[in-house]
Amino acid sequence: MLKLGEKGTNVSFNNNSAAVITRDGTKILTATRVGQLYAIDTTNWKLNAFAMETQGSVASFDTWHQQLGHAGVDSVKELITKRLVDGLNTNGELVIRGRCEDCIFGKHSTHPFNKPGMRKEEVLERVHIDIWGPART
Repeated sequence: MLKLGEKGTNVSFNNNSAAVITRDGTKILTATRVGQLYAIDTTNWKLNAFAMETQGSVASFDTWHQQLGHAGVDSVKELITKRLVDGLNTNGELVIRGRCEDCIFGKHSTHPFNKPGMRKEEVLERVHIDIWGPART
């Protein structure tokens, strides 16, 4: 939506439909409300700078592993081999080449803090939080 806004388009909502309209009044995209979402009508799309239909591109297994949030290798293999996702096309072997540094760092645990520190006396004077969270693949 940000890029559409930068191009000078407007989005209007009427009853159960929506439209994206350029500065000169050309309607480039329409959508119909389905439940809590708007489904884009692709039957009348014009190929232009604002909206166009693309073919799924072929990417390496490593790329799909990263694009799918560093999902486990077996999970990504299953998605590809069973064709569970349209457009999930890959070339080459279904293995990760080398090591995925992001996955390695995500599985690191911290070392114990052996040095005694200054003990805090007041409530909320020091707060410890887990900003990484669990990382499992």
